[in-house]
Amino acid sequence: MASKITVNSLAGQTCICSLHRPLRASEVKKEIEKLSGIPWEVQRLFHATTELRADDDVPEVCSEITLVQRPPEQAHWLQKVLEAPAELRNAPESMQADAEVVLAAVTQQGRMLQYASADLQDDDKVVLAAIQHEGSALEFAGPDHRSKRNTVLQAVKKNGLALQYATGGLSSDPDIVSAAIHANGSALQFAGDAFKSDAATVLAAVQQCGCAWQWAQGDARDDRRIIFAAVARDVSVVSMLPPNVQTDLEVMLTSLKVPEDLIRRVHSQQQGWDYWLALDEAISSVEGEKATLDRMANKARLVHPWARHTLQRQNLRIATHRRAIQRQLVASRAINKLLSRKEHVVNRALKLKLKREQAAMRNQQQASTSSSSSASQPSST
Repeated sequence: MASKITVNSLAGQTCICSLHRPLRASEVKKEIEKLSGIPWEVQRLFHATTELRADDDVPEVCSEITLVQRPPEQAHWLQKVLEAPAELRNAPESMQADAEVVLAAVTQQGRMLQYASADLQDDDKVVLAAIQHEGSALEFAGPDHRSKRNTVLQAVKKNGLALQYATGGLSSDPDIVSAAIHANGSALQFAGDAFKSDAATVLAAVQQCGCAWQWAQGDARDDRRIIFAAVARDVSVVSMLPPNVQTDLEVMLTSLKVPEDLIRRVHSQQQGWDYWLALDEAISSVEGEKATLDRMANKARLVHPWARHTLQRQNLRIATHRRAIQRQLVASRAINKLLSRKEHVVNRALKLKLKREQAAMRNQQQASTSSSSSASQPSST
């Protein structure tokens, strides 16, 4: 059943809207425009002393609303930023200090907070609206907000890299660092030094983003469990490792996603048939991965359609191709090591076979010699 809402202006009653509940203020504005001809963008609606924003719900108890029309300039700029949030940068100072105009911009593009007035950059509602859309908008929040725990926590949950803009020691807050790393492992670079040395924190970071290993410190940097997790996440991390670790066969096989049980069999000390099969399986697995990497390297030369500018396309192409070549190099090294191991096993098997054949021949000669000597003894008697 429709309920009636009386709309009053300073000049008296404007109209009566008949709408079904629940409803939002935007629906009331459209109905007012339909009934009175007043454009919705110039309307400001108040229930008692509370202004109802476009996305606010109209209270169930609300039966009367006060309508106040915006000044033409405010309505003009509100319409402009609703259509294109970046227009806030061209707005006059009076509009950059207007809460409603700025809110309309930052709820669509958080980084437009940089063009808001200093007072609005410290306003709770404006700042939270900006970082809820774009966590990196924390960069342009006022100093008080960048040191406010709840604001920083909301920002890093949206974008982990917003941790770099936190102040007041919040980059060493366990909950904030954990939330930042969960959103983006690369946020480890902006965490306090204690977290860069903490194995559990670094492991969580590299599991989310392999390249986070480069910011690890102390024992966490040499922890093989962390190294394996990093290269398993991103094979190109191998190029960042120390030379002796880069050529470690176990690290290379892990980075190429060779099954763990197969890696263990390749590293076992057994030199029997099972070891031989494990080498062949590992070689096949790496060759399959290398074929995939070859295709990736070829695709990396293509133009990235989402890059707008020629230089940006070129840089993306170069970076992607470089990563693909790094991965190919790891695969080639792994194959070479596996083949050298296989060759070693073959040579060892051949030498063992030759020794056995030589021993058999000696035994045969000894047997024939003993049989001939035993045959000559009766004839002499």
